[in-house]
Amino acid sequence: MRNEEAQGFVPGDLVGRSPAMAELIQQIETVAPPDITVLIEGEPGSGKSLVAQTVHRLGRRAGRPFVRVDAAGLGEEFFDSEMFGYRPGVFPEAPEVREGLAGVADGGTLYFDGIDQLPLDSQAKLARFLDSRLVQPLGAAHPRPVDLRILASSRIDLKALLRTGRFRSDLYFRLRGFLLRVPSLRERREDLPLLVEHLLSRYVHRYGKPIAGVSPAALEALLAHPFAGNLRELESEIERAVVRTAPGGTIQPEALPLATMEAGSAGAAEVPLRQYRRDQERAMVVEALEATRWNVSAASRRLGLSRVGLSKKIKALGLRRPSFPLGRRRFI
Repeated sequence: MRNEEAQGFVPGDLVGRSPAMAELIQQIETVAPPDITVLIEGEPGSGKSLVAQTVHRLGRRAGRPFVRVDAAGLGEEFFDSEMFGYRPGVFPEAPEVREGLAGVADGGTLYFDGIDQLPLDSQAKLARFLDSRLVQPLGAAHPRPVDLRILASSRIDLKALLRTGRFRSDLYFRLRGFLLRVPSLRERREDLPLLVEHLLSRYVHRYGKPIAGVSPAALEALLAHPFAGNLRELESEIERAVVRTAPGGTIQPEALPLATMEAGSAGAAEVPLRQYRRDQERAMVVEALEATRWNVSAASRRLGLSRVGLSKKIKALGLRRPSFPLGRRRFI
């Protein structure tokens, strides 16, 4: 889970001039001022968190806390302590007051990232909280009200989960005050040159490394790539290309791993492609484990795997659980 105030965020980070983006931005400008609950749907990596931050910043709670919650980590055993906090003495390892995420967000926005991955046993608890808006830390004598705006995002259409019984209808209708759909990068291909320019400027500034620009051949390779990982994948490629390019130089196709693999012959690309996929898989598994404090059950739900399947992958990838200091929160 991550608890953050949206500092340094610029709504202009929603880059795009395509019809799909123009429609999304118009909807955001409409829905941001009122405090209506917003459900944001879109493919992984499409920019749902950025949309949530934009809604927050353009609303009346701008400048107040923006608290992001990793819904996959809110299993029944952690829900009350994470959401509502606790008082000293409730647990042997709880010598101090711990403010829950709902309390931290009081006055601001509480954003549930990946609500489609919220375990069923926690969905009923969340639905009750959305009704009452009352917080009662474990060990506290009385509840207290909180004033929150609720945003949530899902990587899939929640109606599909409703039909299979994997998402509660009472929670769905509490969350779906207004629906925003974030287009995939494939649906707004014409925005890619603008996005490349925006990301290049970001990483040139971050690394203090002057880069002249992107060569036509490299841009053509980017335009031809499917980008299943959407903006997250594009951002990763541009960052690595900046690191690989000499100061003052122009990004060439060979600085882009995706372009290099696609340009080579099938035989030549076979080994690097296999290694690339293994690296990507490892990165996804590590991200899920760190996001859930190495809760294998929660991480397996996040990845869409069985607990046994994820355990086998952890062993195959040679991953080991790190030692977390007692009481320390791990954030994503």
